[in-house]
Amino acid sequence: KEDEKEYKFIDYGLSKMSKGGLLYAIIPNPVMFRDKGFKEWRQNLLRNHTLKAVIRLPDDLFYPVAVCASCIVIEAGQPHDFAQHVLWANLDDGFRKRKGVMIPAKQGNLEEIVEKVHRILDGHQYRSAPRQWILKPIENDRYLECAPEQYLEDMSMTQDEIVSGMQRVLVNAYGAQVSSV
Repeated sequence: KEDEKEYKFIDYGLSKMSKGGLLYAIIPNPVMFRDKGFKEWRQNLLRNHTLKAVIRLPDDLFYPVAVCASCIVIEAGQPHDFAQHVLWANLDDGFRKRKGVMIPAKQGNLEEIVEKVHRILDGHQYRSAPRQWILKPIENDRYLECAPEQYLEDMSMTQDEIVSGMQRVLVNAYGAQVSSV
């Protein structure tokens, strides 16, 4: 139904938690960056709770359902301090879609991201990895975007990264490995 929004589940969960409790939830990406009603929800969330981490999940994670999602970690009952760092990350599970089937393609960064979440919850700092994870405060501007893409460093891609990405597209599209581009 139209009134059954995903964020209401999060609000309900937080309302049942003790101050300082941690809530982990998976939520569609638009809730974290779109303005239509979601910005107001993010403002209310941060007025009452602390956002600890936002991790963008792989696009094909829920294949064949076409949904892009993020997982969020929230500390209940503690208003967000906008000077405090949040973990922003892109999760790579190492799987690729090939002819409609998810197959292992490479080593992902799941273990690294889990370790980073544990460290941020323990109050540790660490160096960032461009396009993978970073610690930065939320930009408390008129958009109040809470999506990793807003915070991760945007670097130029190397030629090897471009070729690898093109090969992945061709393999997914045609099911054949390309030897050179």
